Amino acid sequence: MLTSLVEEGLGYALLPPSSLRAEVADGRLEVATISKPAPMRELTIASPIEHPGSTAITLVTELLRKEVDACRKEGLWDIQIS
Repeated sequence: MLTSLVEEGLGYALLPPSSLRAEVADGRLEVATISKPAPMRELTIASPIEHPGSTAITLVTELLRKEVDACRKEGLWDIQIS
């Protein structure tokens, strides 16, 4: 929704570059880096203490870590993984 409004020239959007890969590759949108101060975000994976982790939770957590690491390696996110 936001990207279509931007494509129509109706404004700007603050989105992670990883969410715009197709639009940028197709030449429909361009990205600009915001600096000084750069926006920050924190991604937290949380689960109840009393609920044992399931195989699904383990797999989704692994998938999220891999995707975040891939975005970091591609230079799409300046992120530290702890």
